Amino acid sequence: MTPLRDDVRCAVLLDTNPLVEASDLKARRLTQMTAVRNRGLANVVRDEMKPNYSGPGPNRGDTLDLGLEMALGHGPDVFLNRSPALMHRLDQSEPLKGANLPVLVLRGRDDRFCPVSRHKRMTDLIPGAQLEIYEGAEHLPTLEQPELTYAALARWMED
Repeated sequence: MTPLRDDVRCAVLLDTNPLVEASDLKARRLTQMTAVRNRGLANVVRDEMKPNYSGPGPNRGDTLDLGLEMALGHGPDVFLNRSPALMHRLDQSEPLKGANLPVLVLRGRDDRFCPVSRHKRMTDLIPGAQLEIYEGAEHLPTLEQPELTYAALARWMED
């Protein structure tokens, strides 16, 4: 477990997951890594990831296109290096209990990758943490609902 740094004054946790990777997601990541090596990153992101990362909404097409552009900009090596880190991450619940700082937990209502129960758990673990859930967003609320994200951050910083 990694302790929180002493120089961190506040934190925003956005559509994140403090728990270890579920077995089915580990298997899917292995399949995706093989596919990236064999078929290329663009094909994997377009065919397997894009359909799952953003909910319906007026900006869905633009959001998904931007996500694809961002993934391609980082390249396959970043994808292939990041995936094992996610697959083998440690449970970070204990360090969250020791967070003695203001924390805002944000999530899109329809995020399929990080269930609301995990965000509620993080909020319960961190003394004084606030949870905000907004509509019309899944796993990429900063892209899907930038105005709502900004408003939530502004309200939180005013407190």
